[in-house]
This record gives sequence, structure tokens and C-alpha cells, in this order.
Amino acid sequence: MRTFSVLSQFEAAGSEILEFSGLVPDIVHGTEFELLPGAVDAALQSIANVSVSSELQDALLRAGVFMEDVPCEFRA
Repeated sequence: MRTFSVLSQFEAAGSEILEFSGLVPDIVHGTEFELLPGAVDAALQSIANVSVSSELQDALLRAGVFMEDVPCEFRA
């Protein structure tokens, strides 16, 4: 997850991320690991980094980012 977090910082990685159809949903589902705060943090950083592109925003929405991310933000 940390690798995706770092890779997602590069503009060129955006198109590559879109080419791998399961990668965006995997990043979104990384927010489900309640007992692994490092993985959740890396997933949230990846989501924030890739959300600058409108194409990646659409992919995040299709992957259910709101259904996964919003509850993650309110966990105690």
C-alpha cells in the first residue's frame, strides 16, 4: 500500500493506474483494514494523490470511495 502511495504522487502513474482495472478498487478497499492503521493511512494518501485527475476521480467513484472512505473518517 505504501508503494502505491508513493507511486500515485507522479503524474505519469495516473494513466498506468487506470490501465490496471483492479488497482483503484484495491486502493479504495485498503481503507477497510481497521487493525492496520499504516495500511489505511497509505490507502488514504493514495486516494488523495490520485484524486487530482478527473478520470481517476471517476474511477474512485465507481470503486465506491464514498462508501468506504466516509465511514473510515468517522471511526474512533
